[in-house]
Amino acid sequence: MPAGWTAAASSSNAQVYRSSRGTLSAEFRVYPAQQSDGTLSDWFETRRTQPMAGVPTSSFEPTNQSQSNIVFAYGAGVDAQGRRVIVVRTGCARSQGGFVLAETVMSMDLDYFRQTFQEAGSILEQACFANGTAAATKAAPATKPAAEPPAERPYAYVKAQGTGLKPKDIETILWRWRNEQSGMTMQVRTYYYLLLKDGTYRHGLPPVALEDFDAAAAKQGEPQEWGRWTRSGANYALRRNGDKDVDSLPADSARLPARKDEKLDGTWQIETAYSSLWSVSRSRRAISFDRDGRFSRNSGGSIVGSMGSGAGGNAVGGSVVHDDDSSSSSMGSAVAVAGSSRKRASTLPDRSGTYRLDGYTLELRYDSGRVERLAFCTTDNRDTLYFNGEELRREKPDKR
Repeated sequence: MPAGWTAAASSSNAQVYRSSRGTLSAEFRVYPAQQSDGTLSDWFETRRTQPMAGVPTSSFEPTNQSQSNIVFAYGAGVDAQGRRVIVVRTGCARSQGGFVLAETVMSMDLDYFRQTFQEAGSILEQACFANGTAAATKAAPATKPAAEPPAERPYAYVKAQGTGLKPKDIETILWRWRNEQSGMTMQVRTYYYLLLKDGTYRHGLPPVALEDFDAAAAKQGEPQEWGRWTRSGANYALRRNGDKDVDSLPADSARLPARKDEKLDGTWQIETAYSSLWSVSRSRRAISFDRDGRFSRNSGGSIVGSMGSGAGGNAVGGSVVHDDDSSSSSMGSAVAVAGSSRKRASTLPDRSGTYRLDGYTLELRYDSGRVERLAFCTTDNRDTLYFNGEELRREKPDKR
């Protein structure tokens, strides 16, 4: 099994494998082999468009049969928590007889996809093409999926609105960057530290507004994220709980709160790229603010990768290109190439609305009715800001 994946307790109808990285996750399900008198493509077609467990809204592109013993269908969906996800269904014919159905549900994040795309393929190889011992069962008609998994629990350490941290409780927010190797790519990664007046600090900002943050409960419930700080001259010394090492950060790396009801004007974005021996991915996430108090978010990107192995005769290459309201995909092998595109109903009401800034709080009121209250900080020239766990930089006027 690939590193970082775990096998969940199998049910009567599937073996489940899971992987995660921070808030990103992937689930790969392999169903028991089934015997059928028909062809693989006919058997798969009756299952291709069935609803997927945990993904109430999903759609799949037409089947791609790249080899006589393997078929794929790519798609996209929205999971039970309202997040956009990539979905893939696979069918394969085992050498010892029977057909195997597999499903992948993964976060719509291109940097994460490069990892899960290949790793799920290696699990699939074992299920389809390695010598297995499990007996194939008689194929049953396609049925509705198993019950959806429980919804992801919201962040636990939240108080009633406005009753969390006060400005007087906060010493500062510090920032640092590191140039780190990620696959075959060097990437700049940013880190934030929330320092409190009582001498404690949190590694990373919480996923909620600081004025709604229950810091006391968080120190008890997530002690691994906390430590203590001291200041000496122009530097802060930070030691995380359980660590011997001390990080030294300059005081002038501090990020600032917004002014009350401050209005921004421009687009802030982050662009990332990742390459490995088997895939290349690019992504862009952005948020625009205007002085009338409106905001809009957008994202997009592309992935090119491969799964399977040439030696096993099942190597398949694929690509996915998407933005917020459309996607296209293609699959190809030595013997076949197929592709398709799809336009979805506009998601703009859930990506735009009105905003309000006050100190370390950014409140977003979406046109769909959803409300988010997030941690916020910025530089004095507003060229850089913290949004939704990432550092975004102001887009230059001549860039687009």
